[in-house]
Amino acid sequence: MYGDLKSWWLTEVYSLKGSTGYIFLLLLTVLMFIPVVTILLCISVIISHGSVLFIGIVLDAVVYFVRLIFGKGFVAQAMGRYYRLFPEAGRRHDERYHDRLLKKRNRELEKEPDVRVLSWDKGFNYAAINNFGAEEAKGEVLLLLNNDTEVKKPDSIYSMLSYLALDKSGAVGAKLLYGDGTLQHAGVLALTEGAAHHVYLGSAAAEQGYMGRLEQSANVSAVTGACLMIRRDLYRELGGMDERFSVAYNDIDLCLRILDAGRFVIFDAFAELYHYESQSRGYEDTEEKKERQKKEAALLYEKHPEKVEKDPYYHPALVVRNGWYALP
Repeated sequence: MYGDLKSWWLTEVYSLKGSTGYIFLLLLTVLMFIPVVTILLCISVIISHGSVLFIGIVLDAVVYFVRLIFGKGFVAQAMGRYYRLFPEAGRRHDERYHDRLLKKRNRELEKEPDVRVLSWDKGFNYAAINNFGAEEAKGEVLLLLNNDTEVKKPDSIYSMLSYLALDKSGAVGAKLLYGDGTLQHAGVLALTEGAAHHVYLGSAAAEQGYMGRLEQSANVSAVTGACLMIRRDLYRELGGMDERFSVAYNDIDLCLRILDAGRFVIFDAFAELYHYESQSRGYEDTEEKKERQKKEAALLYEKHPEKVEKDPYYHPALVVRNGWYALP
C-alpha cells in the first residue's frame, strides 16, 4: 500500500476462456455437490423446523459456486488475467519526499508484468482521474480501487466478477471495513437526509443488520467508488463520471445513471476489503471543503430528484437514522 500518495488505483480485469477448463470444472462441481446436497437435504427433512433454512443454504452454495465458475467466462482464477493502471494524482507539500517514494514505487512496479503508471498533473478531481484511467484502459472490466484499500478476502475480485457476469448487472461494490473491523460500506442509501448515507456505517463486525441485510448480497441504489467494478463499455457509454463532482458523489451519480440505463447496482457481501478512508487526501473538515461538498450534494439532488427523494431499495415503513434502518 502507498497510503500517503494521492494515487487512485484503476484495475482492469481480463479473462481467458477455455473449453477444457470448463469441462473439468463442471465434472468437479458435479462430483463435489451431489453428495453434499443429498446429505444436507436429508438432514433438513429430519430437522423439520430448519428445513427451509437448510435448503436455502444448499441452494445458495450451489448457485454461488456454479455462478463463480460459469459466469460468462469472467471468473475461475486459473483462467484470469488482469492489468493494473496507477493514475498518479497530485503531490504532497513535501515534493522531494513524494518524489523519492514515487521513484521507489515505480522501480518496484517495473518488475511486475502488466503494470502501467500514468501521470496526472491537472489538479485533484476524482472523477476526471478515473475517466483518464478508463480511457487508457484496455481490459473488458474496470475496477476502480482507492489506494487506501487492502484486500481482506483473497477471492474478493473473483466474487465481484461473478456478480458482474449476471444479466442486467451494471456495477458491483464490496463490503468495506475500517482498520478496526467496523463497517465502512455495505451499499449506499440515496435519501434527502444529506443526499446519501452508507448503510449501517460504523456497525460492529458481528452486526447482521435488519433481516440479515449485511450478510446478504443485494441490489442497491449505489456503491462507493472506493471499490467499484463496471464493464468498460458501459462506463464509456455513460460518459464516465461527471467531472462536476470533483470529490464527492461522483460515484453515486454514476450508479444512479446505471439504474436509469436499466441495469442493476449490486452490493457483494462476500467480497471484503479494508478501507482506510481519507488516509490519502484527508477529511472534509475545512470550511472550503464543506462548502464544496454542499454544492456537490445539491448538484446530485438536481440531477436525480426522484431517486434522492425516494430510494427504490429502501422501504418507507422502516425508520432510517444516519444510514441505520429498522422497524419503528
